[in-house]
Amino acid sequence: MASKHRDVWAEEKVRKSHTRLVRRHRPNEITKRKAVYEVFCNPGLSHTDIASMFGISESSLSRYLKESFDVEFWGKSKRKPEKVEKRAQFANAEKELHNRFLCRRKVGYYVDGHWLRHQMRKVLTVFKPVGWKSFRYSNGWLYRFCKRYRISSQARTDQKAESDEYRLKQIIKCIEKYLKIQKSGPPVDSVFGRFSPDRHWHVDQVPIPFSYPRCRSLNTVNTPCKIKILLSSGMAKRQCSAHVTIRADGKQVVRTVIIFRGLGQTQSEDELRAWAKLKNVVVYFQRKAWCDSDFFHWYLLNVFNKDVRESGDHADQLLMLDNLGAHKTKRNRQLMKSLGIVPHFLALNCTDVAAPIDHHVGNLLKRLMKGFYEEDLEKFFHLWRGDGDDDRPSEFLNRIIRRKKMAGWLDLAWSELREKNVFFLKAFVSTGCLIGLNGENGIKMRGLDELLRASDDFKALNLM
Repeated sequence: MASKHRDVWAEEKVRKSHTRLVRRHRPNEITKRKAVYEVFCNPGLSHTDIASMFGISESSLSRYLKESFDVEFWGKSKRKPEKVEKRAQFANAEKELHNRFLCRRKVGYYVDGHWLRHQMRKVLTVFKPVGWKSFRYSNGWLYRFCKRYRISSQARTDQKAESDEYRLKQIIKCIEKYLKIQKSGPPVDSVFGRFSPDRHWHVDQVPIPFSYPRCRSLNTVNTPCKIKILLSSGMAKRQCSAHVTIRADGKQVVRTVIIFRGLGQTQSEDELRAWAKLKNVVVYFQRKAWCDSDFFHWYLLNVFNKDVRESGDHADQLLMLDNLGAHKTKRNRQLMKSLGIVPHFLALNCTDVAAPIDHHVGNLLKRLMKGFYEEDLEKFFHLWRGDGDDDRPSEFLNRIIRRKKMAGWLDLAWSELREKNVFFLKAFVSTGCLIGLNGENGIKMRGLDELLRASDDFKALNLM
């Protein structure tokens, strides 16, 4: 018997070592068929090479060859069955419900789960399909309906007509003006310049309704969520406005003014006594419950200048204002100059990201008022609601009671909010209304922060 050549032994050694290194695994039915098919198509190849090719042992391949003579071997499969979407039990009724949903959202009225269940019950009573009486309007059905028609819970969309590029230009111009003001006089503060943080002020109007409508609704995905106020009594509209003044650092000494709609000729003695008990709120009447030129003139003399001077600060003050026409009149500009008030107008149409009060301060004030509002609802539920089936306010909820309650809620809310000094400081820093002359800043404008820092004009200010 002739011995094997050393080259043959070397090839077998390499092949055996390769076979040991091949990953062993449990093959599926498709791999078994491929291995057997490879044996039939290539009779010249050894079973060992084919087994190593598919990562199986030679004995396993021999076993698969024996099983291949059975017809069932070629029909076996362990694939998972394809997932079939569950069809709605009452497809036609749900289609009608979706049409009603689209019609209601087109008008702008909000939709919630209770409304969908109520409308589905109405639709089924009209269609009357088989088994409709035993149908349960469960959360699972509501979830599947919203998933089938791509409906989700969304917050009200706040659309801006201006582009991001336009807003960036306005913000950069505003920052340039602010830096000029800080460098225009002798530096009182070594970091900020002419005006220290405790002499940075911002005043703005916060519209306040009596009731608070919903801000979320079920809405079709990838469509703007617009919510129209549904109350016909007008109590969700602006009942009054809060003229709020905040400072970046230090104690909040300037009182808040609540502007009621009207001329103030129908004030009762109870109202006057209630106004006198307010510690941090001043009452004012105006035809549209808004800030006009006369009101702003009165505010500068009787509220801002008076409260600041009584606190012991007689230096010049930096007052940040919106681009409201009442702020820019010649009469008010001359008054501010005579009182030592330097106005700084914020970026046009960018107050949602560049104004400290709009940066969560006004929203938090209204949320605190809403908490006191709900407490009163629980205490005086029989007064706030009629005795009938409708949800309209009762006759006890007249203008006098509404004015007294809203002024009291604002006084309590402002008393609680004015203690959050760090919160006000963050609002000024994040909106770019408090910047150090050495370039230190913590600007964090929502939605525009990355674009602002990537802008060449912003880099030229050396604020990075």
